[in-house]
Amino acid sequence: MTDAVTGDATRPQPAPVDLTGIDPHHAEQESPEHLLGTTVAETAAAVTGVHHLGGVAARTLDRARRQVLGTSTAPGVTVAVEDGTTVIDLDIVVEYPHAIDDVVDETRVQVAHAARQLAAGPVSVNITVTDIHGPFDQDPAILDAIDQAGEKARDLRDQAGEKARDLRDQAGETAQDLRDRAGATADDLRDRADDLRDQADVKVAEMKEKAGELKAQVSDTASDLRDQAGAVASDAGDKVDEFAAKADAKVDAFQAQAEAKVDEVAESASDAAETAGDDLARLDAKADQKLDELDAKADQKLDELDDAVDARRPAAERPADEPRP
Repeated sequence: MTDAVTGDATRPQPAPVDLTGIDPHHAEQESPEHLLGTTVAETAAAVTGVHHLGGVAARTLDRARRQVLGTSTAPGVTVAVEDGTTVIDLDIVVEYPHAIDDVVDETRVQVAHAARQLAAGPVSVNITVTDIHGPFDQDPAILDAIDQAGEKARDLRDQAGEKARDLRDQAGETAQDLRDRAGATADDLRDRADDLRDQADVKVAEMKEKAGELKAQVSDTASDLRDQAGAVASDAGDKVDEFAAKADAKVDAFQAQAEAKVDEVAESASDAAETAGDDLARLDAKADQKLDELDAKADQKLDELDDAVDARRPAAERPADEPRP
């Protein structure tokens, strides 16, 4: 059987390539050149002995494009149309110990066969071997994985920072609400204490006024009795004086009781004011305690998010002296 590309009678024809299974996620508006380049890259990468496409510079540029623009090209693949011929330039890295010539020939055959299913007209494939990948060389896929892990770690850190800010904002709003409530309760207690003082002052004034009225009435009654006793008999003066003394004693005792009652009411009003002050202090203490608990919860949540971010860091990103799990 003769190969359509190389004319080698001993080489079997390449199997048809199922292009529907190469990459089902191509963009709908993808240009034919870009689609062809992607197909060529995936076909060449699947050839035995091809470790990866593109040299160090091409893969570095592709990683930078992916980080900055969020898109990726096919590193090491260039597609151009010259005078009706589709020219494909490939840069490949051959994996040791495969023979370079065999890998290049097989890659050319497979790429040309796949390209003819998409390109119109003749196809020319130029292949350049940029490097040999040995068993001790670093795998570019690891570098790509490190870059992707770094991007994910940065995204997680950003998310953790946003959640921490949200928690702090919520804690601040809750604390402010507690302060507002405590202030309103304190104002209410102060108003009640003021009302109690006013009521106590009014009652004290009323009791003093009643005591004065009673004293005046007793004095008037005693004066009347003295006058009546003087008219009836002069010897009744002693009895009148005795009665007047008793009446004065009763008046003094009643006035003393009234003043004691006034003092008791005033002391009750003072105790009520002190109790309102103690309640206000307890509310302030509870508000401060609640704020401290919210701050502690916010800090704990932030620590948990930081631990989760650190736990998802890949092994390749850890420092050399860090112990492996």
